[in-house]
Amino acid sequence: MSDKELVSRCIQKDPLAWNEFVNRYSGLVYWAIENRLKKWDYLYRSEDIEEIHQNVFLSLWKKDKLEQVKSLDRIASWLVIVSGNEAVSYFRSQKLQLPPGAIS
Repeated sequence: MSDKELVSRCIQKDPLAWNEFVNRYSGLVYWAIENRLKKWDYLYRSEDIEEIHQNVFLSLWKKDKLEQVKSLDRIASWLVIVSGNEAVSYFRSQKLQLPPGAIS
């Protein structure tokens, strides 16, 4: 199934498509979270990454965020951005260690 078809089915809340979506993009989301945290010098634990990872997928499902994707065939790029942003938001909301020079 193409990315475009998969995302379209996920938007329609197809549970089988959603399962495939999570399996297909789980590694990418995990990588994007860890990459952003390393890039910005956050002090994090593996538990933080796991929680953020779960938050990304819950947010996509519960808040229908996949409907915001403008180019369904570029879902991977969009997920990298969303995942990185979720990582930063998580640390800000938890008032955890911010990277040097960050505005709190």
